[in-house]
Amino acid sequence: MIFENDALTFQLLDVLRLQNTCEAQVHRENRGRRFCALSFRVDTDARLTGGGVDVQLRPGAVAFLPANVDYQRRATHDELIVIHFDILNFSAGQIDCFYPDDPEDICRRFEEIHALWQRNAPGARYRATGLFYELFACLHTDFCRHGQKENPLVQNAMQLVAERYSDPGLTVSQMARRAGVCEVYLRRVFQQELQLTPKQYLMQVRMQQAVSLLQSGYYTVTQVAHFCGFTDEKYFSTAFKKMNGCQPSKYLYSFVP
Repeated sequence: MIFENDALTFQLLDVLRLQNTCEAQVHRENRGRRFCALSFRVDTDARLTGGGVDVQLRPGAVAFLPANVDYQRRATHDELIVIHFDILNFSAGQIDCFYPDDPEDICRRFEEIHALWQRNAPGARYRATGLFYELFACLHTDFCRHGQKENPLVQNAMQLVAERYSDPGLTVSQMARRAGVCEVYLRRVFQQELQLTPKQYLMQVRMQQAVSLLQSGYYTVTQVAHFCGFTDEKYFSTAFKKMNGCQPSKYLYSFVP
């Protein structure tokens, strides 16, 4: 995840406060942009799909959208502060989202950066950039603290997925046995900790790996499907399109020179 890194170099491009509200759910497709985006959701029912991730956002969520990744957003209301920027020393390939321990403090930091960015005063944007580094330091600390507090049952199951996501025979039952609990309890704990079922988590890991392999440009779609635990290439393509908004073959060609 992007928040694991503690030595990134940024260039801020823009800071916006957006509010989208409508009676019916809006489905918007966003083709890969040349810049990254970091947002704080003030109020939202948005769902983000793409880059190997399918996540339902709640108020207080911090979401990172990398450059050059297609994604879809579905929402009836979505109020957010978003920062557009370049990362000069790191190439991120997946959407990340987590919930900070103190969302009010994080919201205040986003608002301060937004206020500074809108000023024309000399040095304001330098100060906004400095506050952005401070914001990322807070998010990095928060993220590391979350990792340390993670339920050991979930950690055990996640470790099994990390070891065997390429195995088509990996099941939720095996994940539960590794964690030392029944499947019903494992599903409950996963929902509490990750807002995902174990099956959804396994699919998310496989899709994140698929995205990384396709981005490398070294492997065919058939090879990627095999490496990521799929025996049926058609099913892999269907699942990939559902999560990323396009067929894996189209995604592959967008990265091949």
